[in-house]
Amino acid sequence: MKRIKKTTNINENSKMANIENMTNLWKKLKKPQRVAAPMVNMSELSFRMLLRKYGAELCFTPMYNAKIFINSQKHRNMYFSTCPDDRPLGVQFCANDPEIFATAARMVQDQCDFVDLNLGCPQGIAKKGNYGAYLLTKVDLVCSLIETAVKICNVPITCKIRILPSLEETIALVKRIESAGCSMLTVHARTKEQRGINTGCSNWEYIKEIKKVISIPLIYNGGILNMNHVDICMNEIGCNGIMVAEALLHNPALFSNVKISCINIAFEYLEMCDKYNESFNFIRGHIFRLVRQFIHQFTDIRDRLSKNITIDEYKATLFDLEKKILEMPPDDAIHKLLICQNVPYKHRMKITHLVD
Repeated sequence: MKRIKKTTNINENSKMANIENMTNLWKKLKKPQRVAAPMVNMSELSFRMLLRKYGAELCFTPMYNAKIFINSQKHRNMYFSTCPDDRPLGVQFCANDPEIFATAARMVQDQCDFVDLNLGCPQGIAKKGNYGAYLLTKVDLVCSLIETAVKICNVPITCKIRILPSLEETIALVKRIESAGCSMLTVHARTKEQRGINTGCSNWEYIKEIKKVISIPLIYNGGILNMNHVDICMNEIGCNGIMVAEALLHNPALFSNVKISCINIAFEYLEMCDKYNESFNFIRGHIFRLVRQFIHQFTDIRDRLSKNITIDEYKATLFDLEKKILEMPPDDAIHKLLICQNVPYKHRMKITHLVD
């Protein structure tokens, strides 16, 4: 009887190639544990460079709509920029068409370390546009998006997802995503329904179970407010890294665990904006978040910030704000607010994990 020669099937070959991509990516990224999230209109070059100065080991661009990105040079020029020191870097896209996603990925592959597919945006605009977390139940499409990009790109493809309502669904999803060629997975440990006033707590138990069934690096995201949370989460969940979003907008020095004046760090951010010729589409939102604790008390400062249109004007307004604060009595509680504040969202963390 003729012996049939054993062959390696396509799925096994793909899995072996994916493991190699994952290993190479994780080494290239130097195994980052402190990760700055992709934030729409917030994680631009100047802010990323500020975060890197204060301990961020991996940064993402804002999420870009792949279709708009490939069709509009004006959009690319206005919103996408990087520099040699802006590494390691992931560029994130939302998409629902495999060819469009792959094309966008190829356009940036020489300016980043990997391209990330957004499968986690829970907003209404994502539902209307059929992208983000609203693709999580369309697993065949998700896999096609990943597979198509993996075939034609020379950088790894990664994904950021949210959990599904049941653990079984979530486990099945992440296994399919890994098999499709995803080289690193970020999981926001909330469902797409957990947003706004319904945000609630993250589900750490799901993350622990996901970690058991995948071989690619796993980044945790959701509800991290300070470095104590980072340490607790790393120890309890055992993931490869921790991604922080909203808290960094209020305290860009969070990863360094140092106390710094919000006025000083706002000045540092403006210096970065000047250095990298940043678009004014980003600046006002950052400044308002950095000094939010003073906005209600000093309404004249708030009004000036709303009208500032140059970096010099922002600097002058911040200088006057600092002067007002320092003129207050030394024992006034307002002086304590000069230190970058943690975001006031403790309802998003489990009570047992709250550490000030």
